[in-house]
Order: sequence, then C-alpha cells, then structure tokens
Amino acid sequence: MRHLFGLKSFWNFLRRNKLFTAINIFGFAVSLMFVVLIGLYVQDELAVDDSQINKDRIFRLEYEGSAMLPPAMASAMQTRYPEIEATTRVYGPWDLKLEAIPGFTAEKTTGNAMFVDSAFFTIFSFPFVEGTPERAMPTINDVVLTRRFARRLFGNKAAIGQPLHIAGRDFIVSGVVADFEHTHFINPDVIMAVDLALPVCFGVDYPGFMSTMNGSYDFTTYLLAKERTDLANRLDTAELAHTFLNVFGLDLFKRGYLRNPRLCPLKEVYLNPIYGRASRSNSRHYLLALQVTAWVILLFAVINYINLSVAQSGFRAKEAATRRLLGGSRGSLFGGFILESLIICFVSFVLGLLMASSVEPWFREVMQTDISLKESFTTENVLLALAGVLVIGTVSGLVPAFVLTRFQPIDVVRGTFRRQTKMVYSKVLIVFQYCITIALLGCTITVIRQTNFMMKTDLGYRHDYL
Repeated sequence: MRHLFGLKSFWNFLRRNKLFTAINIFGFAVSLMFVVLIGLYVQDELAVDDSQINKDRIFRLEYEGSAMLPPAMASAMQTRYPEIEATTRVYGPWDLKLEAIPGFTAEKTTGNAMFVDSAFFTIFSFPFVEGTPERAMPTINDVVLTRRFARRLFGNKAAIGQPLHIAGRDFIVSGVVADFEHTHFINPDVIMAVDLALPVCFGVDYPGFMSTMNGSYDFTTYLLAKERTDLANRLDTAELAHTFLNVFGLDLFKRGYLRNPRLCPLKEVYLNPIYGRASRSNSRHYLLALQVTAWVILLFAVINYINLSVAQSGFRAKEAATRRLLGGSRGSLFGGFILESLIICFVSFVLGLLMASSVEPWFREVMQTDISLKESFTTENVLLALAGVLVIGTVSGLVPAFVLTRFQPIDVVRGTFRRQTKMVYSKVLIVFQYCITIALLGCTITVIRQTNFMMKTDLGYRHDYL
C-alpha cells in the first residue's frame, strides 16, 4: 500500500509539474533515440562478415598499406604451405556493358564485374538463389549473377542457363547468388573467372600473365586454412617476409618499397582500411568516436535528469517528510524514488524507440547503412536494452533519492534543506556540463575550420593551364 501511495503521489507531482515532466521525458527520449541508433550502427559494423561459415579460417594476404599482390601469389602460397586448403584471387569491380539475348528485359545494360577463382564460393558462404556453389563456375565461360542484377536482366524468369554477350565473348549464366550484404565485399553485378580479367577489362590477353610473380600488383589474395591448423601463427610476419624475399623473389619487397607482410583474419578485414580490390571498409577509430559520442549524450541526459530532480527536491521534500512522519522508513523512501526514476527512464526509452523509428530513413541515408530497428528486436538486444534501462534508471535516481532521504524532517520546516541542496549539487553538475559543452564546441569549431581550410584554401595551382 505504501508503494501504491508513493506512486500515486508521484503521478500527482508529475501532473502538477507538466513542464518538468515534459522536459525530463522528452530530453531523455531524444538522448536515448541517438544512443539506440548509434548503438545499432556500431553493432552492425562490428558484425560485418559474421555470417560467413568459415570466418575463423579465412585470411587476406596483405602488407603495409595494401592487399594488392601478383596474380600467381595464390597458387604459390598453396603449393608452399600445406596448411592452406584453398585460395582465391579477387579483381575488380570493373564497369562492363552486357547484352542479354533478344526478347528479355533490358537487352543492353551496364553493370560491374568482379573476377574470382572458382574456389571463391567454397571459401565464402554466400547463399545461392539459383544453382549451387559447386556448379557455380564449372568453365571459364560461365558467370554468376547477383539476385538484384538477375532480376534487372530477366525479370521473374529463371536466369540460370541464359546466354550473355560481354566484351565480345559469349557466356552462360551458371548461377544466381544472393546480393552481397553485411560483408566487406562491394556488391557486384556479375562474377566471372579471374583468368578473364585482362581480356574482358582491357581487350588483351598476355599468355602466362596470370602465372607471373612480378610486375602486376593488382590482385587480392584470400586463403582458407585447413581445420585444426594455426595458419596465422605459422605464417607470421617474419616467415612471410622471408618467403616473399628469398623464395618468391618479389622485386618491390627486395627494393624496400613494400614491407611487413601479414595475414589479416577475415573478422578484421572490414575494420582494416587499406587498399584492396572489391572491398569496402570502416575505421575502428571512427566507431570508437561514435561510441564515445553516445556515452557523452547519455551522460548529459542523466545529468539533466539529476539537475531537474534536485531542483524540484524542495517540493518533493514536504511529501517525503510527511511519509517519514507517517512511519515510512528511509529504505522504502529510497527505493520509491529509484522506482520513479526507472518509470521515467522506461517511458522515455519507449518514446525514444518511436522517435528512432521515425528518423531511421534519414539516419540510414546519412550513415550509409541498412540497419533496421524491426530486424534488431532479437532476444539478445531486448535483454540488453532492458538491462540498460535498469542501469540508467537506477543511476539517474541515485542522487535525487539520496538527497531526498538523507535529511531530517525538521530541515524541511526550517527551510535549510532546499538552500543546501541547490548550493552543493546543482552547481557542481552544471559546471561539469558547461565544461564538457565548451570542449565539444571547441572540437566542432576546429573540425569546421580545418574542413573549410582543406576545401577553400588557394594552394597556388594555376588551373588555367590545365
């Protein structure tokens, strides 16, 4: 009954102080909206390539600043190291003009091609819409289309078995794979045999080019380690440097232009922003900055709640004093104020979710992401959100609960309680907020000035001679 009485008095307090209620709930909701969106974005970026079945056994061969290597590197590595189960080279994306047979939708269209070895679909587990990975590219004249591009070309008709004319050559569609989503690869339209990279892209064919170890550093190499082998430890930087210099005799490594070869695990490829074919990336520092921003927003929301609650403590003190005089314990009062904070936090969180769903299209466009609140309602995320609301609500209510339960009822009668509260708590929190705000404004101004400098400063180039 005491708890019900406390909640009823809390409801009456909120109803009488509509401005306080609106600012508290709306401010919390806006903050939680940004925290939810940023949190989902960071979670999504950290989970890139997680859907790959062999993710723990796939590595990209790279060196300082790039992952571009000669075309013969893949076969040479597999021959030398028995721990390697399969390899694939990747070249592209490359813009192409394609022609479907007459009578089909979009007889002439353009698309981008990615060139790979047939083992690509064995190493990477992209689901097939038509066909199977084992029969994806049985010959050099077979191509695989991604689902979206296949629908563009052939509509709802089956694409497998259809002929295509590309760069003066005839091909047969041997499979349709799902669009490359949530992976570090740029989504291609057409996937072709890597041996056709030179003839299709440049219209020339140099015999023996794909078996060269020097000259062209244009191919990204992926390795699949055999099960129960420690390929990363076997091929450390020292071993790879020795192999590249003394066994393969790579000129650019001998001359010192390229250095520090390494194996990059698939789970680190996306967050390792170096130059590589057909791949996209993100920065760990950028994601860290976003996480810090979310924490700062959340911290400001909590401080605002505490400030507003402490500012209203003079009015709540009379209610608390009455409840104490009627036999209420300090512990029950403390728990009641924490419960009130949890209720406000939960209501704000629900409102924040509604606001996040309304701005989700804008957020997707700005951040170039495909996150979905609806798809993010997993058991893990729901439990994490509830735990977050519980922690935030408890932390937010600690200071107001402590302030309102530590006093003696006589302090309320004398009026000293309200003066002491305002002097000690409000000023400290407000000064802290001002310091953080000034620091953030300073950083923002610096970034804007640097950006304007890079975009508008005259570097002395004479454009009239171009």
